[in-house]
Amino acid sequence: MQQQQEDEEQARQDDDGGESPVLCDAGSECSGNNHDDDNGDRRSSGPVEEECCSEECLLCRVDCRPEAYGITPSATQSLRQLMLIEASNFGMIPDDLLFGKVAEAYRVLIYDPAHDRGEADVPLWTPADVKHHFTKCLTLLPRRNVVSTMKSLTRIEKHIRLNELFQTDTDSGRREICPKSLDSYLKVVKTRMDMQKTLMGINKLDAGHIEASRLGVATGGGATGGGMGGTEGGEAMLDIDVTGESMFA
Repeated sequence: MQQQQEDEEQARQDDDGGESPVLCDAGSECSGNNHDDDNGDRRSSGPVEEECCSEECLLCRVDCRPEAYGITPSATQSLRQLMLIEASNFGMIPDDLLFGKVAEAYRVLIYDPAHDRGEADVPLWTPADVKHHFTKCLTLLPRRNVVSTMKSLTRIEKHIRLNELFQTDTDSGRREICPKSLDSYLKVVKTRMDMQKTLMGINKLDAGHIEASRLGVATGGGATGGGMGGTEGGEAMLDIDVTGESMFA
């Protein structure tokens, strides 16, 4: 029996990389004084960070909206092309790399040409600025909300599987599956799988919107507003490396 317990403990450590997850008040796995936020970033415990202030966010100042089905897009082609970078690559590469790509494209597409024209008041976006906009300001972006929920469900699922799924019988000392925990585990798994199906539907709508946006065609509106997906005059959007339009013009 002792050998069996040692084997189970070793399996748990192998599965979790040597640490057993502990859920903090925010529903994240904690280690020491740090915990994961909804976007998977490490942050120290303490006062909750303030929510987005549109006056401080550089992207909010110019009404920079995400490219997604049913969402009224940004006003200029340049901003729309920047937002298409996020929409086209979301989930394909890590967010930190994605935010860096958006910031670099902004520098090439808008910042450098503006300064060449003598517009010294045009601010430079950093990857941190882009990250703040997408993770703190855009609270109603469906694809990111669903993925954030799925990450939380995965943490809960892992916690139940490693810490609550098995119990020790007081009489025999044998480790057995706890029916109550198994029921909770299966419910969490089912919910996560349902969310994945929801995400597939959202991705399908967004993919159609992205393709239409590249061609300058309007997409259908939704509860969050839409029907303004086309570019003015019906012209197709230009490639990002040749557009010099100023969003401040």
